[in-house]
Amino acid sequence: MYEGMTVVHGKFGSGTVVALEDNRIRVQFAAEGEKAFPYPDSFEKFLKFVDDKAQSEVMDELEGKKNADEKALRERTIMFRQKDLERRKERKEKAKKAKKLAQVKSLPVTEAQEQASGI
Repeated sequence: MYEGMTVVHGKFGSGTVVALEDNRIRVQFAAEGEKAFPYPDSFEKFLKFVDDKAQSEVMDELEGKKNADEKALRERTIMFRQKDLERRKERKEKAKKAKKLAQVKSLPVTEAQEQASGI
């Protein structure tokens, strides 16, 4: 897709894209040789396409990835909070039952039966 296109890196200078695969972009630099970078993340701070259209496409892709990552994080946070609330509710119910059972056991049988049946 971007093979053969020129990118600029702040430290390594200009280079040519050799390959884009498995969320990695490989770039051949004249002095530094071939380097691999995370794609598209490295375009946020380290790499920039010389071609404005390619740079714009990558930035759009990076923005979409960020949005997807943020959405996934929000969903995980919501799920964690729901599970935490469920666990707290279960613990509270168990504590309530244990307290009630302790009260029931300390009463005479007839009174305990009345309490257990809700009379």
